[in-house]
Amino acid sequence: MSIKELTAVLCEGVDLGRADIWDTDELVSLREPTDAHTGLADKQSARAEVWQAVIDYREERIDFNELLMSLQAFDKNVTPMDLLKLLSGVYK
Repeated sequence: MSIKELTAVLCEGVDLGRADIWDTDELVSLREPTDAHTGLADKQSARAEVWQAVIDYREERIDFNELLMSLQAFDKNVTPMDLLKLLSGVYK
């Protein structure tokens, strides 16, 4: 290795060290949440809403179309056939 090549390698190493002097480039964010309480609570409340809609349908407070619209509020790709499969599992 020549002196020029060695100098280039050393300068490159120094530049890399200066670019991330605090070794924080690997961090995604310095303000990451410390727990997942909000996400978990949102998931549980959404699950409760879905099953409350199914219970309301079973007790005839809402009809099939209202139940379908309620489920489509969470997932627009829900089809009537998906709903029938869900209900067939509930009514076994």
